[in-house]
Amino acid sequence: MDGVKTFAKNVLLIMLLPLLCSLVGFLVGYAWDNLLKDSKAWFFAVLGALIGFVFFPIRKWLVSSGKQLELETVEVELPFLGPTFTVKLNDAQRVVGWKLFIESSTRIATRSLATDEGIIREALTSLYKLFEITRTELKSMKPSPIPDEPDTYTVETYALKMLNDGLRPLLARWHPRLSKWEKTGLPESEWPLATHCREDLEITREIMLAYTWGLGQIVKATQLDQLLPPKPAARRQLVLPNLIAAREQEFESVLLDTQRTAGWHILVELESRIATQPMRSDEGLLSEALTSLYTLFDFIRTELKSIPPPPAMNGQRQNADTVQSIGLRVLNTDLRPFLAKWHPKLSKWQKEHETESEENWPEQQSCREELEKTRAALEQEARKLKTLLRI
Repeated sequence: MDGVKTFAKNVLLIMLLPLLCSLVGFLVGYAWDNLLKDSKAWFFAVLGALIGFVFFPIRKWLVSSGKQLELETVEVELPFLGPTFTVKLNDAQRVVGWKLFIESSTRIATRSLATDEGIIREALTSLYKLFEITRTELKSMKPSPIPDEPDTYTVETYALKMLNDGLRPLLARWHPRLSKWEKTGLPESEWPLATHCREDLEITREIMLAYTWGLGQIVKATQLDQLLPPKPAARRQLVLPNLIAAREQEFESVLLDTQRTAGWHILVELESRIATQPMRSDEGLLSEALTSLYTLFDFIRTELKSIPPPPAMNGQRQNADTVQSIGLRVLNTDLRPFLAKWHPKLSKWQKEHETESEENWPEQQSCREELEKTRAALEQEARKLKTLLRI
């Protein structure tokens, strides 16, 4: 559509040329009659300047527009993918192709990632950026004219095929799985699917390398054999789906181990803090007990955030205890009500009676009685946690 508009502008300009020539003739005649009648040298100088001033920019614009309209056919030889792609483009589209070539040839997409080097998350992030950059470049360019010949690509359709055939499957397979693992807080090196992900990255790298070779041919980049790794000879088949499914069961068991670890940490805190041990009315400070419970609250909340949510359960299992449910119950049923009631009361009294001992607090006994009830509730939750952890 843009090519048609440019062509129409050229035709209109050509139609205006006679009017422009008439205007030049008028100016020359006027100059001859009034200014240059006695000087032929001046006449020819002015005539040459006018012709150059009017026609040189027009000629330059016409040549430039015509070049923009001119479509060149490029044969991309990629037996690995095609076997052959036919791409039609002009200079403006070749500029976009050059930008995409630079991005894809300098990213991990075309560089091998050995099993003992690099970080998978960084590799996936780099591929995501390449995906976004390519999409942004395509949206910023004017759409190419639709080729008349069937099975002929433009820069846009070639780049979209590169995204959908090369990048999208890998990102769809591994981004959610790696994100799920990262929520466990365990290192990437212990991820049961790491080896399979790296294998998939290598196969995808070969696909992207082939497409990048094609981009280099489209933009007529020189010395491609020095800029890029060798062109892949054949496309390897991906045989990972069944392996991934088998290893994901191992992954789920690791998640259970992660929850067990968090449960053990919570149990240790529940059974070792001063506020969770019996305290006689004539010993200990309530302010220290409240501080201890606040620390316990923050610790349990942090542990719960470090593990994934429990799996969805149906039927009777919906009421089954989990590390998550026990931890939330301790926070919201046992700790929060007690702390919300007694912490502000004790703090207010201490500010008003800075020199007095806590023993003189009128509500000391009531607070100790409720502290004992809270301690008993925490002890009960600790027993449930022991049962769940089989300790």
